[in-house]
Amino acid sequence: MDPATLKADSRLGQGYNAMDSKPPGCLDVRYAVAVAVLGFLLAYASISTPVEAAGSSVVLTVGILDTRPNVTDIQCCFKDSDSSTWGDCGINHEYSMTGGESYDLMCNFTVFDGNGWQDMIDGWVNVTWHHSSVGWDSPPTLDTSYVNQSCRNVTGSEGGTDVVWECQIQRIRYWADAGEWNLVVNLSDGENIGNPGLGTVTLENVTSIWQSSAINFGAMQPGATGSQYQSGTVNVNATTNNTGNTALDLQVDGVASTVDCTIGSIPIGNVEYDVLKGRSMDLACGQLTSSGEWDVDCDNVALEDCSGTCPNTEKITYTYWGITIPGSGIGGVCSRTIIFSAVQAYP
Repeated sequence: MDPATLKADSRLGQGYNAMDSKPPGCLDVRYAVAVAVLGFLLAYASISTPVEAAGSSVVLTVGILDTRPNVTDIQCCFKDSDSSTWGDCGINHEYSMTGGESYDLMCNFTVFDGNGWQDMIDGWVNVTWHHSSVGWDSPPTLDTSYVNQSCRNVTGSEGGTDVVWECQIQRIRYWADAGEWNLVVNLSDGENIGNPGLGTVTLENVTSIWQSSAINFGAMQPGATGSQYQSGTVNVNATTNNTGNTALDLQVDGVASTVDCTIGSIPIGNVEYDVLKGRSMDLACGQLTSSGEWDVDCDNVALEDCSGTCPNTEKITYTYWGITIPGSGIGGVCSRTIIFSAVQAYP
């Protein structure tokens, strides 16, 4: 074997294989491409895929201050105490009670609480109703000041910020003073006193009387005066009750000029009256007339309205009556219907 062949064979022995496609020291192109692609993919992945970090919880807190509740939409209704039907509801309106009858007051209103209706669960509501001549915190009286007997939540469904309340004042006396009355709604949500609600109702002056139905002089002789029971004096009483809410002046209308009898008649002026029982017929302060005017000498016949507890729940005034029978031409039964009425004594 010549030296050149031997050298070649020695290179083969050093790892060169004649079957290889390239000599030692040359990089396979396929390998290089693969490496480049892998590097590109790794670089892309490092850019487009986010890196997840360990999570941390953060608590947000805020305290809500308590707000003061407010009253809106006050509506009030009245009814006679023995009735089950309420009248029209409203506020800043007038009401005329029925003479001699106690009456009830019912007021509805909305309570707004910015913290929600639940905030009123531990709260309270009450109302006072007082005449404008006294303060809202004046002691309850039957003339000028009342407080509620009951207040209740009448909201149909819970939720939101509004709660509807109803308060009632029962058996207001008919002699409660006429004029402007103020309704004050006081409330609290259990923590803060609310802003009071205010409303006004005007009670009208009511002139009303109850009158006894008969003045009976008994059986008398022609020419007699006074009555069967006491001669020569005004002694038969007529009872008048002031069933209104203001002082009254009494008036009596003789209606006609005579008291008609089965036989004959008696002049209406023969019927006399006074405010003092037993006064002589000659000194009686007034005589009946057909004009309806009360005699000026009897102007002191005034009917004050009740006040306070008003004993027997009525203010009573008595007038006393007598009659002069003509001496002749008279007989049988005599009668005449007269009219008692009253007007407001002063504004």
